[in-house]
Amino acid sequence: AIRLQYPNGRHDAEALLVHHVMGDIYVITKTLSTAPNVYKLQAPYSTSAVNRLRLLGVIRSVPTGLITGGDIASDGNGVILCDYFRAYELKLPGDASAFDEAWGQAATIIDLGTRQQGESVCYAADSNSLYATSEKRPTPLIKVKRVRTGPVTRLGVGITRASSSLLLLPLNIPNLMGYKGWHDRCNS
Repeated sequence: AIRLQYPNGRHDAEALLVHHVMGDIYVITKTLSTAPNVYKLQAPYSTSAVNRLRLLGVIRSVPTGLITGGDIASDGNGVILCDYFRAYELKLPGDASAFDEAWGQAATIIDLGTRQQGESVCYAADSNSLYATSEKRPTPLIKVKRVRTGPVTRLGVGITRASSSLLLLPLNIPNLMGYKGWHDRCNS
């Protein structure tokens, strides 16, 4: 077990992200009235003693503090966070010297489709799609796929101007609970 301690008292948090190359752990707070904070535990860390997190700062570009999930892209160039309704992608700038620069970037809002209570989001292994689901039933597995479109980025049903040329289309996968081998059905 890895025991963590905030430097400034207790906080509610549901999003814990691990950088798969560096091994650093990031905790994003969940707050009702303020922007979320991001805390970091730099690898290597102890499995026997309490590890003290370091406050990196506030994620000001995310319009809500109710962060419920997140992931780091497999290529290390982006972070996806979600709240109950949508997702927010923070992309690492091309001239960045460290991954932590991603937390200060403008967030692109991504429509994840209809969820009763959005609780989780992650990148697909190739970072070209997202998966999201809900805590309450029905619990659909939603796939949001990137599609190249030109100078305007289309994200779900909304349109956002951005430097990227990708389109994210929400593809609702039906509620798969109760099906044996649901993982194979998702990937077909």
